[in-house]
Amino acid sequence: MWAHLVRPRAAVLSLPLVSATAAAWQGKHVGCEETKSLRPCQAVWSSALTESHATLGKVPSSLLHNYVNSDAALQDVRTNWEAIKSLPASFRDDRRVVLEAVRQSGWALEFASEALRADRDVVLEAVRATGLALQFASEELRGDRSVVVEAVRQSGWALQYVAENLKNDCSLSAETAWFSSCSF
Repeated sequence: MWAHLVRPRAAVLSLPLVSATAAAWQGKHVGCEETKSLRPCQAVWSSALTESHATLGKVPSSLLHNYVNSDAALQDVRTNWEAIKSLPASFRDDRRVVLEAVRQSGWALEFASEALRADRDVVLEAVRATGLALQFASEELRGDRSVVVEAVRQSGWALQYVAENLKNDCSLSAETAWFSSCSF
């Protein structure tokens, strides 16, 4: 009964990648002949993931570990830093993956693990790319003068995210042309 609704795996894998992705996203149109299920099988998801990191958000979490490894996650992030948003927590804690993402855009720091938000090198890379990424750094690093100086050099608006211990440091305002007085 289900056979007329399910394309054989070989047929799905022979589709252009765009079709494989569409099939994976719309699970009802393609299934897995091995399990006699209308849900896409691992081979369909794998093919779809080859095409687009956006598919990561659609893959059932029970299958995700079969498709993504650190190198694949790194490649996705190299292609587009926003891929970090769709990665499982274990890859948001991978230093190589997060460093690659924050080098492209400091905004990626928002999606990093708490441990990497407290990693000085990761945060420095993030604030060099996007000064306002300081808001996602750990409290300790928002109080680290050298990190704050890097952030403020990139964007004077980063002053609003400095830790309490630096709020009265008027020399920080000299690092940016945006603020001429110590009134933050």
